[in-house]
Amino acid sequence: MSCIYCEVDLHRFCESPVVGNNTGLCCCPDESTMGLNLASSSPKNPIGRPRKPREELIKPSNAGVEEILPPVAQEISATHVNSSDSDKANSLRGKWRKLGAPMKTGADMENVLATGRARAKIVKPLIPGMICEWKGLRYAGGGIVPIIGCAGNPVESVHHGPDKSVLSNEVTNLHRVCQVCHERWHIINDSYYGSVRPPDGEIWLPNKDFYCHKHQGNITVTEDAMRFSDAMWKKIRDASRHSRHEEADMYRETLVGVMQEGLELIS
Repeated sequence: MSCIYCEVDLHRFCESPVVGNNTGLCCCPDESTMGLNLASSSPKNPIGRPRKPREELIKPSNAGVEEILPPVAQEISATHVNSSDSDKANSLRGKWRKLGAPMKTGADMENVLATGRARAKIVKPLIPGMICEWKGLRYAGGGIVPIIGCAGNPVESVHHGPDKSVLSNEVTNLHRVCQVCHERWHIINDSYYGSVRPPDGEIWLPNKDFYCHKHQGNITVTEDAMRFSDAMWKKIRDASRHSRHEEADMYRETLVGVMQEGLELIS
């Protein structure tokens, strides 16, 4: 009985050839498989392309995960050599070394106040646990009337002054202050600046008819002066709450007079 290959006249792929001297005869007595090297040939598929012998993968005996190295990064040029615009790309190399867009001016901002105050908190971030920078100062904040600082309250905001422009974010013009000192400074000094904020975050200094003092961060206040200041502020607040505005103005003038004592010696 012939094999399935010999039955369809594929005698070269006989399953039971008679082997001799690396050649053989197929299982059919009348056909020959002469020329077939059975010793060196790999199994063949009579239908379609011949199968490729499977290569043996040689794996080192001591190979481990720790020995696997990452692939070497391929160096890619900044521009393609064959690109038509490579010269243009090369001419732009190195012009954008910094991240982020150029800093906008006030005229280009949608919200000058929000942007300026956000920049101020980058220059002087508010960290929980910080104490007011005007604590115990005799001439805090600068301006026309520097105020007497608090006894040491937690910081609440970043104050711009003496230049009230929110875009004047130099370190010397920014102060981490508590709510008490912030309100007191504006109550005393805002009337010297005018009621209209300059457009586009332009410089906002007090009336030129008055001398604008610098912030004094090294001159401390006496305990008696601090107690007097707190007492006068309490009188001003109580009088204002009960609509006794003339009385409140009288206390305010008295307090301003005390705050300005000695300013001529440091101006």
